Amino acid sequence: MRKILAFVGLIVNFNFLFAATLRVPEDQPTLQSAIDAASPGDDIHLAPGRYCGAFLNKRLTIIGEGQAGAASLKRNHHYSWIVRQEDGAVIMSCPDGPKHSVGFSVGLWLSSPQASGSVLSNLGFDGVGISNENLYPLALAIYARDLSNGNNKINDIEINQVHITGVVQGITNNGGDGWNIHHNTIKDLSVFDCVTGNKFCSGGVGVVLQLWRGAVPQGQARSYPVNNSVAYNNIMGAVPDTLSAFSMAGILALN
Repeated sequence: MRKILAFVGLIVNFNFLFAATLRVPEDQPTLQSAIDAASPGDDIHLAPGRYCGAFLNKRLTIIGEGQAGAASLKRNHHYSWIVRQEDGAVIMSCPDGPKHSVGFSVGLWLSSPQASGSVLSNLGFDGVGISNENLYPLALAIYARDLSNGNNKINDIEINQVHITGVVQGITNNGGDGWNIHHNTIKDLSVFDCVTGNKFCSGGVGVVLQLWRGAVPQGQARSYPVNNSVAYNNIMGAVPDTLSAFSMAGILALN
């Protein structure tokens, strides 16, 4: 019996050894192509620079190299971006990047339950300038959504040392269990104000934890997200003078 147990343990350890590391742009030119090429359990390392957003549909560890918070604030006097070698890996909006159904740009869209167990670390997200007048920058940094009352939950996501700037919604967990959102920074949090004539009236939330709010099929109980942890985050934003329809929030939990 001891020999059998030792053999099983050896197989488990080999599974860890076979996890590959893909480097962007060294091995793959974009974050999305690296995700597409990776196998579940692999690591993706982003070199310092700026990258288009992506759909995450498998269990991966995505790690930015360098200082993730530095690149989001460096501009020259012409308001174009300067990325120096010591800056971090920053995810930004691109024309062919993930888009919400209403047109918002998304940084990392966790689009499948197969993404459960993923780790996101030391990444920057740039939503500077997002507004009703300018929808091009990132509106949502990290976004996951269960559309089926618990049948497609995206669970056990680890988010740490992430730096988000300017978006209207930082980290969104719609229906998932077991998320750990620790030691992140969300600054210059923005909002779509509700001035008459503006297209959108929403946002202004750093971290969202909420249940599936659609219709529940007959005979099913509503699925509530459980065992989520949000701690040691720094969330900053200023409420616009024109906003009176609702309040901004660092953490919003809806059950």
